[in-house]
Amino acid sequence: MVYRVVLVGCGGMGRHHLGVLAELEGFDTVGLCDVSAAALAHQGEHGVPESARFTDFAAMYDELEPDI
Repeated sequence: MVYRVVLVGCGGMGRHHLGVLAELEGFDTVGLCDVSAAALAHQGEHGVPESARFTDFAAMYDELEPDI
């Protein structure tokens, strides 16, 4: 099974978590959320498309329906 993961908070620690998730089997990061659009803009290297980057958690959750 592959878990669909969203991450809330794309600052320094969030970037670290994204890197760790990218190395783990069984997890697919499908969305990102941060109140800072600038922080979201720097997350393309982890393969999360711009259309899956949100500043509103509820909107992200409703649209992406993550497992984690």
